Order: sequence, then C-alpha cells, then structure tokens
Amino acid sequence: MTELKKFLKKHNACSGGKDWALSTGATTCAEIWSRDDLRPDWRVWMAMRDGVLDHKTLVQFAVFCARQNWDLLKDDRSKNAILITEKWLKGETTLEDVDAASEAAFDADDPFAADYAAYAAYAAFAACASAAEAAFDADDSFAADYATAAYVYGSDAVAAAREPDTTAYAVAHASIRSTHAQWLIENVKPSWHVSQ
Repeated sequence: MTELKKFLKKHNACSGGKDWALSTGATTCAEIWSRDDLRPDWRVWMAMRDGVLDHKTLVQFAVFCARQNWDLLKDDRSKNAILITEKWLKGETTLEDVDAASEAAFDADDPFAADYAAYAAYAAFAACASAAEAAFDADDSFAADYATAAYVYGSDAVAAAREPDTTAYAVAHASIRSTHAQWLIENVKPSWHVSQ
C-alpha cells in the first residue's frame, strides 16, 4: 500500500477527497501537497492531521486564521488572546499567561450568538487555546483541533461579515479559505510519517 493510501485510510479521508487524490496517480502525501489543484479545504484537512505539523506551527496557523478577523472582534479579551498568543510564539510570555488569556477569550465569546462577531471571537479563543494545550497535550491532537476551529470559525466570520447574500457568501468563504491554504503552502513543511 502506498504512503498516500495509508495516510488517507489512517485519517478516514472523505470519499471525494480520497477518490480525487488517488485518481491523480500520486503515491506520496508530498506529491498531493505540492499540487496546485488540491482544494484549499483538503489542504487544511491534510495539515491538521495528527503529526503532520508541529505544535508551534499549528498555533501559528491558528493565529493567522484568527488575525483575519481582527476588525470583527468586538471584545478586547478576544484581541488580547491573539496578542498574548503571538507573544508566546516569540518566547515573550508564559503558557500561564496564554491559558489566562484563553479563558478570558472564552468568556468573551457568546456561544448563542449566531453572528460573525461570535465566530470571530471563537476563532480568537481557539488560536489561544491551541497554544495553551502545549502544557497538557503530548501529541498535539487538541492543538490541531483548536487550529482547525480557528480556521473554520475564522472563515465563517469573514464571509458572513462581508457578504450577507448567500451566493456572495459562498464566494467570500472560498476566498478566505484559499488565503488560509496559501499560508500553509508558504509557511509549513509537513511531516508525512505514516505507519500502519
């Protein structure tokens, strides 16, 4: 079985993504990753699988996604979560500070508000929480989950805020997800350790 088939099987790839990847003739994850026609959401899906990115890179991606919503954040606790997480990435603050900022950002998020500001606030919380997980999560799985949440909620926030019309929303959503995928292309070196 090829590395690519093992990866897709191990991580339960959706049938559409799996069928597309295998139809390309690629046998390695690196071959798929390097393709220009890899859908942005599938690229993010690949990157967020356990072990593909290290913890710091997951946090950097989450912060990048949350940063796309800066102008949508209504509560300074959400903005502070992003700022504290950026400081942690530079070695300028502690995980205790990040954890406190994460808790404050969670309190700032209104889980019952179905609007772009709530999505943006949750993306900020998720970015911060991805860093805070370093102290508790030896295998980075929760950090990857939070980075994925920052990506998903961040995409939804940007699209909903800028395009309330359904068709325009879909276009805006695709555009911001392409921006996220482009960040991955430009900033990460995935590790494709695939075992049975």
